[in-house]
Amino acid sequence: MDNIKKIDLNLLVVLDALLDECNVTRAAARLGYTQPTISGMLTRLRQVFGDPLFVRTQRGLLPTPCAEALGVPLKQLLADSQRLFARGVFDPANSDASFTISSNDYMQQALLLPFVKVLRREAKQIHLAITPPIVEGLSEALARGQIDLAVTIPEFAMSDLRHGYFTVNAMSLSFVLSILSRAVQP
Repeated sequence: MDNIKKIDLNLLVVLDALLDECNVTRAAARLGYTQPTISGMLTRLRQVFGDPLFVRTQRGLLPTPCAEALGVPLKQLLADSQRLFARGVFDPANSDASFTISSNDYMQQALLLPFVKVLRREAKQIHLAITPPIVEGLSEALARGQIDLAVTIPEFAMSDLRHGYFTVNAMSLSFVLSILSRAVQP
């Protein structure tokens, strides 16, 4: 498997169903395909991975060691793909996301400490990493994903920050802003 451009990524969904079901007919029913379609996709998967992937037994299909080794990374890849396309969905109470925030000492005391107190009540699984303020290269740090949020003053923010380095989805941003507004109220 040298070139991902040559692979039909839909085959990975089929492989996941086959690993879960260990049965072509049940995998087909789960995915809404016919049994011959899944059999054909399994043939293509075998060619892609250069392994039989499954061996027929009396109880159904038995995954080969190669197929078993693909199981966990495949589940992770498919879960990451789901999150990629579920941009409007953010459930802070159940999220285990990690965010890195750049902030100076004053902003940490004035905003982030009260923010963290509310966050711990409403989104216990979210992890925060607070880093020292970034003055030089702030826009690059945001663009590279080195930090997710910069709590700073306008004098330290470069003009290009006002034009779209915010890639946080609107629901998670509104959650953060609502917590901040509640955290700083007397």
